[in-house]
Amino acid sequence: MSSFMQVPATVIPQRYVIGILGLFALANAYTMRVCLSMTITQMVARVASEEIVGDTCPDDEDYLFRSNMRNETMVYTVGHDWGYFTMITDLPKYISGVLKFNIKDTGFLSALPYLAMYPLSFIFAGFCDMCIRKDWHSITTGRKIYTTVSSTLPAIFIILASYSGCDGPLAVTMFVLAMSFMAGFYSSVKINAMDIAPNYAGTCSAMVNGLAAFSGIITPYLFGLLTPDQTVQQWRLAFWTVFAVLVITNIAYLIWGSGKQQWWDDVDKYGYPPGWKHGPLKKRTEDPEKKVVKPKHDHSPISDD
Repeated sequence: MSSFMQVPATVIPQRYVIGILGLFALANAYTMRVCLSMTITQMVARVASEEIVGDTCPDDEDYLFRSNMRNETMVYTVGHDWGYFTMITDLPKYISGVLKFNIKDTGFLSALPYLAMYPLSFIFAGFCDMCIRKDWHSITTGRKIYTTVSSTLPAIFIILASYSGCDGPLAVTMFVLAMSFMAGFYSSVKINAMDIAPNYAGTCSAMVNGLAAFSGIITPYLFGLLTPDQTVQQWRLAFWTVFAVLVITNIAYLIWGSGKQQWWDDVDKYGYPPGWKHGPLKKRTEDPEKKVVKPKHDHSPISDD
């Protein structure tokens, strides 16, 4: 079994491996630069055209802790990171301890899911934006579609991998498919903060991602408790916990999630909700020295969601 996808050191020299990884790093850095530039361009364009804010916007952040939409985004992000960090921290241990691959095979096979995830993240993002531009579905619908793609499908493939027993090729294939569909996360909740609160996207993202990062602390410890003997049955139980977390958090987002801008992000535009009893929110006065620069291009999707 250990000969499955074995890559001898003499086949790919180390300098070539380093060179290939360096090219991937440069491509990733350039992609992040382009995506960030497009995001900032869209935010400035919408602010300049007063599509988001009026003359003033709230300066009281208590409402962030009372926002149901932010909480649902946080719940799903925790669920996704639970599965993602499980794959990062525990997949190499499963490949070496249960599937019995040697150390060279383990490193190569552990990288395969991420190699598959990388191009699919662009494909999912491009297709989602195209559907929104063509008004095939709303932003909310798009976020929920790709939330399901990036949680329920990976959960299914992870369970199938656990029931493949010691069949190495089948198990690795299932893990590769699981990580591939997790790429849909970048078209769903990962950017949901910009949908529900474009004026506070940074604050919301920091709160959501900060809490979700605790999954990376909890999952390795939990898997260590559930798999003391490194048997297939113990790992299967551990993977069922991942399945449950991914599916439950996905269902919660499907019920309560949204891609609509929230009232507290622009009180001047939406006003206060019925029954609001917390008094008026403080307003952030406009900075007279602030200059709004209108961008030349706008590449972002537009939808009347």
